[in-house]
Amino acid sequence: NQTHKPNCVYTGLHLVRNLNYYVIRYYAPTFFIVMISFAGFWLPSNAFPARVTLTAQVQLTLFTTSRRAYSDIPLDGIVSLYWWLWGCQFFVYMCLSEFVIALTWAQCVNDRKAGRKVNQSILDRNIFSKFRCFDTAGELIGD
Repeated sequence: NQTHKPNCVYTGLHLVRNLNYYVIRYYAPTFFIVMISFAGFWLPSNAFPARVTLTAQVQLTLFTTSRRAYSDIPLDGIVSLYWWLWGCQFFVYMCLSEFVIALTWAQCVNDRKAGRKVNQSILDRNIFSKFRCFDTAGELIGD
C-alpha cells in the first residue's frame, strides 16, 4: 500500500511592501497639515490676516511636499500618492473658497443691517449694487 506522491516542485513568493516609509514621510504629515487648515474654520470671518496666512502657509507646505514626492518616486505614471496629495490640496483650496464665501456673506449681512438702520427699503434697491455685498470680496457687480 504505497501512496502516490506527484513529482512537482512547489514554491512560494512572498512580496512585502514597506508602507511605513510612505505613511511616515507623506500620508501622515499631509493628513495633519489638512487638519490644521480646518482649524481656520474656528477663526472668525473678519480675521483676514490669520485665515489667509494659515491657508497660504498650509498650501505652500503641501506644494513643497508634493514636489518632494514627485522627485522621490521615479515613475512616469500616476500613483496613489499623487492622488492623495492632489486631494489634500483640493481640501485646502476649498477652505480658502469657504473663507471667501463666508466673508462675502458676512459683509452682505452687515450691509443689509446698515441699510435698515438708515430706514432704506431693501426691496426698493438692488442689493448687489447698492449695498456693495460683493465689492469687498473682490467682485464688482454693476447695475
